[in-house]
Amino acid sequence: MTGQDALGAARSRWWLPALGIVLGLVAAGVVTWQTTPLYRSSTQVFVGQTGSAAAADAYAAGLFAQQRALSYATLAESEDVLRAAADGLGLDLPMAELTERVSARSVPETGIIEVTVTDPSAARAQQLADAVGEEFTAEATAVESSRGRVGAPVSFTTIRSAPRPTEPISPDATRNLSFGALAGLLAGLLLVALPPRSTRTVTHSDDVRDWSGTELLATLSGVPDTAAFSRLRTRLLGGGDGPPPRVVVVAATGPDGPRPDVAAGLAEAIARAGLRVALLDARPLPVGTAVPEGPGDPGLTDLLAGKATLEEVLRVGEEDRPDVIPAGTVDTLDASAVHASPALAGTLRTLTRSHDVVVVDSPALNPVPDAAVLGAAADGCLLVAPYRRTGQRELADAAATLSEHGARLLGVVLDGVPARRARALGLRYDYPVDEDRRSMLPPVGRRIVAGGGSPTDEPAPAPGPVGAPSAAEPGVS
Repeated sequence: MTGQDALGAARSRWWLPALGIVLGLVAAGVVTWQTTPLYRSSTQVFVGQTGSAAAADAYAAGLFAQQRALSYATLAESEDVLRAAADGLGLDLPMAELTERVSARSVPETGIIEVTVTDPSAARAQQLADAVGEEFTAEATAVESSRGRVGAPVSFTTIRSAPRPTEPISPDATRNLSFGALAGLLAGLLLVALPPRSTRTVTHSDDVRDWSGTELLATLSGVPDTAAFSRLRTRLLGGGDGPPPRVVVVAATGPDGPRPDVAAGLAEAIARAGLRVALLDARPLPVGTAVPEGPGDPGLTDLLAGKATLEEVLRVGEEDRPDVIPAGTVDTLDASAVHASPALAGTLRTLTRSHDVVVVDSPALNPVPDAAVLGAAADGCLLVAPYRRTGQRELADAAATLSEHGARLLGVVLDGVPARRARALGLRYDYPVDEDRRSMLPPVGRRIVAGGGSPTDEPAPAPGPVGAPSAAEPGVS
């Protein structure tokens, strides 16, 4: 993953670390809440030498006491001491549990033995620690007094009774919550670092470039967006080094085909720039057209079937609106025959004499490559890929199908991209607003007028590149 990819992923998936922190805190809170609290209390017993000693022998006496403390530390954990202490308190606890709860150690460089008890009850921890200390003192004194000695050479004195604890030592809520938040953050960052391609669907401009061999021209949110279609118009007609395409086929990668308003939105955006546009619905079955037509209105299939003329099927639009040829009423024509028809190719050539751009709304490339056949008769094909619903391999196959039929791939449009994610994923392109360029456009031939007249035979000069959205159009945030 490149630095740009990492930045884009962090901006688009910032919620993953945040969600990880929240989930980590919740999990740590649940664990803390369900964990039985434990309390700890300790008592201390001093081991000293009995009798008086000269000052010169004080150091030796101290070492003797320390050695005795080391020897007797294990006595405090013996079964006899622990059982006697538990019985004295009336506790019916297994020996294994007593051994786990009670520990004893010799404090380094001292003659002190510290007995510690950990228990779910604060009161019981205190009582058991005191009881073990008393039993240990009695047992150790008995050991020193054995073997017929008159007086024990070592004494055992409790120097600190066990206090009652007020706060549990476990669970540590602060530590658990901190650990949960850190673990959630790391998990979220790991998910952010995963490459976008791991989803195997087209979700990024790099996916478009890698799997289609062309660039992403624009993104559409799935709702009417004038600025988005203006960006698409700018990149489609003004982004290349050669002349802009005159006939553009709009096709989708999936079996559902592109939304009819994608081709219509592109045609309207081109018309707003002052170009004369014809929008042709080349779907043999009228599954929905860009501009609603009345019942029985003749269209493309009527024209190809010889039941109507071009003047009769062309619906002339108002100013800044495209002319439209609907799908038609004849449903007996084979779809493949329609798209490969020489009459359709002738119609496209005729329309380019009276219009700057012809936008053709075609079926999808899957399951039949009719759009590729139609694209071969045009200047190129614009692929519409649904965001997150188009597989990477599906996009590659669509591009390959166009190439196999000799159709030029003009670019790809991702449809249905959430507006808030477009910029973060590197899917949105912004262009500065310039002046209205309508006066800069070259003239075209005379329009076809429905109901009379014929198109001029003089071809119109190719239009110059169309600029960015005019000042009258909405700006891009």
